[in-house]
Amino acid sequence: MFPKLSSYLRRGRSPKEGEKFEDWKVELLATANANLALQLKRADQKITNLTARLAESDLLLAHAQARMGDSTYTALQQDENLMPGFLKGSKEAGRFKWIDDIWIYTGQDYLRNAEEIWRNGDAESACSILESALTASPFQSVAEGLHCRVFLAAILHAIGKYDESLSQLDFVMNFASSRNEVQRFRYRDIVNTAYFIEAMDFMALERFERAYWSFSRSLQLPGYGEKAREYQIKAIEEFTRQQAADDGASDSLSLRPVISLDEYLPIPADVDDDPCQYRTW
Repeated sequence: MFPKLSSYLRRGRSPKEGEKFEDWKVELLATANANLALQLKRADQKITNLTARLAESDLLLAHAQARMGDSTYTALQQDENLMPGFLKGSKEAGRFKWIDDIWIYTGQDYLRNAEEIWRNGDAESACSILESALTASPFQSVAEGLHCRVFLAAILHAIGKYDESLSQLDFVMNFASSRNEVQRFRYRDIVNTAYFIEAMDFMALERFERAYWSFSRSLQLPGYGEKAREYQIKAIEEFTRQQAADDGASDSLSLRPVISLDEYLPIPADVDDDPCQYRTW
């Protein structure tokens, strides 16, 4: 139908007019495509914002119940029908294969050796292997290098090096935030995994309010989302105890305002395109 319509509209037109008509069609399609992309972006941002607000409301309820001594609260379950590509095949008997309750086994070629060593209980050796890999930079893409760095942060957490773990994660987040929109979307699942590990570091350092917000950034990540909600409840309970101790009133039901998530967003940093060239050790 479209060729017939095009032929009809071209009747009586000169070759030059025909070229102008073709240019007009291309421009019209480009404009429509740009408008559609903008609408999709806005819709995706709205879903992200609504999910974050739902998590905040969910956790405020947990906070209030913790104040009242009610520990029976159960977090909402996460839908894991959509799974990041690097988690494909990571399930075993319907459950994710966790390593030290901090990392989901991926089986990716560039991580498998270190993952197997860590699963067998030798986190120190796995850490050495990853550091050597980052130095040699054998990765086929920037995403692989970033993913490896997040994995290294998870192992550093497991061996108690929380500050070093946070340093690795800071680099990944700053690198991703300094890219253009398309690249940031490409690294989204890796960055959300980084937020989960960052939250676990903050939990270990008893910075529970920071942990709360970092967990919020990983709630939409299949596999990690459900556990992030569980740990958010713990973060709220621990933060409530800290708050009560600071206030000197363990039976107080008042809620001190929590810091906005916006204050914990990463600040873009000027870094090279290749994350494997950056060294923190």
